[in-house]
Amino acid sequence: MGILRSREELIPVTCAVLSDEHRRNFFEKIQKRAGRLERIAHAAGTVAAVVSDWISGRTLVPYHALQRLAQEFGIEAPPVSELRREFQVVAHTPPPKAPPPPPAPAKREAKPERSERGRRTRQPRRQEPRKREKPAPQQPKARQPRKPQPPRQAKPQPKQGPKPVLGGPVKYSERLAYWTGVFFAAGKLEGEELRLHADRRMGQNFAGAWARLSETLFGTKPVLSMTEDRKEQIAAFPSKDTGDFLAKLDLKSGGEAPQAPRWVWSNPEWKTSFIKGVADASAHFHRTPSLKLLGLSEALRKSAQKILASMKFEPKLLEDQSLALEGPEQVEKFFSAIGTDNFKLRDQFSAYQRSKSENPGPEAEDAGETQEPEKEDASDDAPIELGTVEPQLPDAEPSADDAD
Repeated sequence: MGILRSREELIPVTCAVLSDEHRRNFFEKIQKRAGRLERIAHAAGTVAAVVSDWISGRTLVPYHALQRLAQEFGIEAPPVSELRREFQVVAHTPPPKAPPPPPAPAKREAKPERSERGRRTRQPRRQEPRKREKPAPQQPKARQPRKPQPPRQAKPQPKQGPKPVLGGPVKYSERLAYWTGVFFAAGKLEGEELRLHADRRMGQNFAGAWARLSETLFGTKPVLSMTEDRKEQIAAFPSKDTGDFLAKLDLKSGGEAPQAPRWVWSNPEWKTSFIKGVADASAHFHRTPSLKLLGLSEALRKSAQKILASMKFEPKLLEDQSLALEGPEQVEKFFSAIGTDNFKLRDQFSAYQRSKSENPGPEAEDAGETQEPEKEDASDDAPIELGTVEPQLPDAEPSADDAD
């Protein structure tokens, strides 16, 4: 129940608890734009005395008034440490004045009696307006013959490169380096087939994207299938469709992935694309933050460690034989300098950046090796293109040293 006191009333209000520094800075910015306290009070729906108490800190600022002031003067609201329910004085504003009554209708003059009306003189008849003569119809002008227009030219279509020949020679490029890194990290040569298994950690749609990239490079379309437990998507195509390129990779059926090919080291862009493909297929993101490359063969792990070290990274070999980049500086440098085409990694890093900007304090709350449980989101069904984030360089022919 409110306590009436002259023309003021105590009512319960949700108030915002602000620090002295935030309160002082907030009202200093408002006073610079508003000038007088009366204008601030008018915007907040109260009187100048109440605003003065807010500025001095004698009373807390109601939360709704804080939002109205920030919106009215275009100033960012200060951070609120706590919301507290208090009784505060709210001044009553005088009710609006009632609109003035409409003017009384004018009194009509009384009609004269019949005898007086008969005595009135008749008014002269109004002269009818003269009829205007219509102008004579003009003869239509002879139509002029249309000017011949030049034929429309078809819009120039962008030139497309020649389609790859099935089983023909393949040129070294960034896309080929990326494809090789993905296959070395998550693919295998099983008999006469190249197979890539994409689980939910990597993203099941990653197999479809890798299949489209394989069709672009080799001219063959891999076959997509699902395992019986529906947890992995598999992309497979015959190894003979790669021509002599597979022989240069030193792959063995059922064996582990070898080290990075020699031609990858001959170009900085190819080296970056190769390590990006390895990370997209094997990386596991942690909120500590850290990025771990899991499941790599010993030869591939050593190559990845050398490539990262040559790019001024500090990779660490953990007890579980995984390769890790630890700390915000290393992880953020990886995503800015190398990047990723894997939607899972991209979304996880974006979520980490949002939580870091919202909670700039110590990251102890996010510490640990666990992540949020994986859930089927729209990104698992969205099509992605691999190896198309960075601009492509002109394809280079392999040198004599790379023929091995």
